Amino acid sequence: MLNKIIFMVMTATLSLNLLAADLKDPTKPAFVAPTQSEGVVTSKAKTPPPLVLNSIKINGQHRSVIINQRSYQVGELVGRQRIKRILSNKVIFSSGKSISLFDDSFVSFTIKGLRD
Repeated sequence: MLNKIIFMVMTATLSLNLLAADLKDPTKPAFVAPTQSEGVVTSKAKTPPPLVLNSIKINGQHRSVIINQRSYQVGELVGRQRIKRILSNKVIFSSGKSISLFDDSFVSFTIKGLRD
């Protein structure tokens, strides 16, 4: 009789273990990112963020700009680009590249005394 009880307990324990093997752990992340050793190639070279001209301030001869939320003046480096000129709607770098506040189609200039 004792052998039958032990057999029934062991059988019940074994069947519960088999059922538990099919259950998923709810705390386990759904996705695990592959590691470098699994063949994923990561780029070590960082590309600089694009330059965004936020504003231009001209006060007499003093000119400054806000690019990517930081203030700069003529001659200063923005990343690898040195500011050569600050115009009313554009910044020109020593490399010849430039960034504008607006698309040229939105910019218009008026001269005092002249009417359309």
